[in-house]
Amino acid sequence: MALLHLLTRVRDRRRLHLAAAHFDHKVRPESTGQARLVAERSAELGVPCAIGQADSRMTPTQAGFREARYAYLDGEADRLGADRIATGHQADDQVETVLFRMCRGTGLRGLAGIPARRGRIVRPLLPFWRSELLEYLEARQLPWLDDPSNRDDRWARARIRHGVIPALEEVGGPGVSRRLISLAAAAGRADRALDSAARAALNGARAMVATSGPVHGLRPRVLLDREALNRLEPEVLARAVRLAARRSGFQLTAGATRDAVAFVERGRSGTAIDVASGLRLGREFHVLWLGPPDEYQPDRQLEISAVDAGDSRVPIGGREYRVAWSFASLSGGAERPTSGERSPSPGWRVALPVPGLEFPLQIRGPRPGDRIRLAGGSRKLKKLLGERRVPRGERPRMPVLTDAAGDVLWVAGVATARMIRESPEGLFLDLEVTECPR
Repeated sequence: MALLHLLTRVRDRRRLHLAAAHFDHKVRPESTGQARLVAERSAELGVPCAIGQADSRMTPTQAGFREARYAYLDGEADRLGADRIATGHQADDQVETVLFRMCRGTGLRGLAGIPARRGRIVRPLLPFWRSELLEYLEARQLPWLDDPSNRDDRWARARIRHGVIPALEEVGGPGVSRRLISLAAAAGRADRALDSAARAALNGARAMVATSGPVHGLRPRVLLDREALNRLEPEVLARAVRLAARRSGFQLTAGATRDAVAFVERGRSGTAIDVASGLRLGREFHVLWLGPPDEYQPDRQLEISAVDAGDSRVPIGGREYRVAWSFASLSGGAERPTSGERSPSPGWRVALPVPGLEFPLQIRGPRPGDRIRLAGGSRKLKKLLGERRVPRGERPRMPVLTDAAGDVLWVAGVATARMIRESPEGLFLDLEVTECPR
């Protein structure tokens, strides 16, 4: 009632468009009459008022009442197109909230109590005590409602209000409540400082890894420098991990945050963990990635004959690639196609001399036992990919070109076999592999 009256006093100066909303929890016989009083008082002040009622699905607990109440207020705000939802929480509510959270166990954010603003919910009366608001109402002979549940010892908040706070004042004097408010304010400042440090650390870790080469296959995910994160204090690291998840659209639980921090500190390269439903945290060498798991597509292989040019797609390691190839004669001084490896963006390309190739060729993923002949001799493909710092999770997704005998001729972006030699003229196969957008 005090909030309603105060807002009407400033609506013209602040250019406010006001509407009231009252939620009847339907737990007391007199609640209908109280809802009527709210509507009548709103009408006297020229404020439209909507009345909502609980249904049988509401859980009869303080948390259930709160959930139903805010769901109703959110719905009314959406219906009216309201920018803000103002509630009447005041300083006594803040003290009770801080004590309640301390009893249950809380961190800095919980110790900070009720925020003055969260989203579109604002609480302009938080700086004022209940006694001050009652004086305001009495001085202006304004009606208000006394909720009997505030004295019902079935509820934890009522026991804190009438039992815990008086007991604390016996020990620490009448200023205990004000000191708890100061404690909450200090916790809020510390919480905001940690958030600021976490944002700076997260942005710095992302910038440090922006030019990292071995993780080209992880472009759709958030990439972070593991060493930079491991230099952070544990609480800042936890905040940075939660913030990274939140930016990806996920809210981490306390347990998931602990698991994520432990993985950042001790997780092995080439491994990943689920930190939320649909969100994974993985490591590839010095790089951490955060993002959705890949959708699996069964591997296929693409066959290339010695006759026609072509353009097709092939799934390898859960990723889809576009493969385009053509044949060009270099006799008569024609320009020779580029041979070798190049950046994977927009694709990998190689030029192979057709004489000596055993067709049909195949594009496929790596297989156990694959070897490639390089200048220094035959090498295991598995070992070569490790030496070239291809992330373990990316290795099954690397396109490999083989001949009819199964010999590896080319690994996209990594190496071309020594047996492939270009000649000044003749027929060449020009082949390009490009990762398809997800």
